[in-house]
Amino acid sequence: MVGKMMLSIILCLGGGWLTGWLTNAETQTWYKDIIKAPGTPPNFVFPIVWTILYILMGISLGLLWSSKTENKQKAFFLFFLQLALNFGWSWIFFHFHQIGLALMDIVLLWVLIFLTIRALSPHTRLGSALLLPYFLWVTYAVYLNFFIWLLNSQ
Repeated sequence: MVGKMMLSIILCLGGGWLTGWLTNAETQTWYKDIIKAPGTPPNFVFPIVWTILYILMGISLGLLWSSKTENKQKAFFLFFLQLALNFGWSWIFFHFHQIGLALMDIVLLWVLIFLTIRALSPHTRLGSALLLPYFLWVTYAVYLNFFIWLLNSQ
């Protein structure tokens, strides 16, 4: 179980770190010059929150992987689909500057996180619960993305 847990955390945290590292230049240039939503936190908050969330996501995945239950394919599929949308959002938003497309991505991500939480529940209630802070943060991120799109669309 420890090996599965460590690999799961490395996958989620490492993928998030890599995506952040590859798009970091845009956060220092393009992003600082756009109009942001009311209530946007300072930039230093994002890596702290995302580090915690990626660790929780990794633990959740590790618990699913270690679960003795059967028929986990749907839960794995939804987990990896939402993870791909999560990583993709940074590219769409920061690298390509496609705020509207990023908004569509994050709304779909929000739905998939909800479905993932439900799909994990029969296999690991704790793993399902560990995704709730992620769901709440992405709810807030949808608000931020929506207002950035609204305030910067011409």
